[in-house]
Amino acid sequence: HWLVTPIVAWLAMNLTFLAWHVPRAYSFALEHEGWHAVEHLCFLSTSILFWWCVVRPWPTSTRQRDWGTLIYLVAADVVNTLLSAFLSFCGRPVYQFYVDHPNPFHVLPLDDQVLGAVIMWVIGSLAFLVPAMLITVRLLRSAQLKR
Repeated sequence: HWLVTPIVAWLAMNLTFLAWHVPRAYSFALEHEGWHAVEHLCFLSTSILFWWCVVRPWPTSTRQRDWGTLIYLVAADVVNTLLSAFLSFCGRPVYQFYVDHPNPFHVLPLDDQVLGAVIMWVIGSLAFLVPAMLITVRLLRSAQLKR
């Protein structure tokens, strides 16, 4: 099915991730509970498509799958890293919602943004790069056995 082709799934997840982090979309979701649920449903559904292409529950060519999956995962990590780095280092609150609404933990908006970005960066990178490293080890081991 075309929905679970790697390019469609990769674009769906990463464009959804970026689109919902646009300040207006992000603030809109925070101000409207129903849209906040839609935002998270978008993240969940496109992530399922993305990871379906990694897990591939049916037989595929291992070599093509491994090399393609390695690129697929690393490219997704680049998107996560770029957004996380921007939010971490831009030096100003990107989301006006957090400036305008009191924080129950008394955390400054910029500090909250940096903390959120670092969490997103670390967990996101682990999610993408641990499987990428496992695939790399398998590829190197396979190449070594062929010698």
